[in-house]
Amino acid sequence: DHSKIYILDLDFDETLERKIEEDNIFYLKRYSIENYLISKETVFEMIREKSPKLKNEEIENLFSLETFIKNCKILLRDLTCTFVVIQKLS
Repeated sequence: DHSKIYILDLDFDETLERKIEEDNIFYLKRYSIENYLISKETVFEMIREKSPKLKNEEIENLFSLETFIKNCKILLRDLTCTFVVIQKLS
């Protein structure tokens, strides 16, 4: 239906060469829409929900978003590769 517009996250469409090329389909530039929610500010707010008295400087001394993201990439690499293979073969 070309009267509607669809916004899709990339998921594995790009990796598996399954992107749909239509005028009314737009892909986000990131793997999933949740990736747009990860920012320093949102993480700091989540930390403050548990420890409201912490100031930004204190949080920065305790937590590095860059290190967290690097660690997530390492920890999730095997799982992601496995998922891609499953998607490709199913």
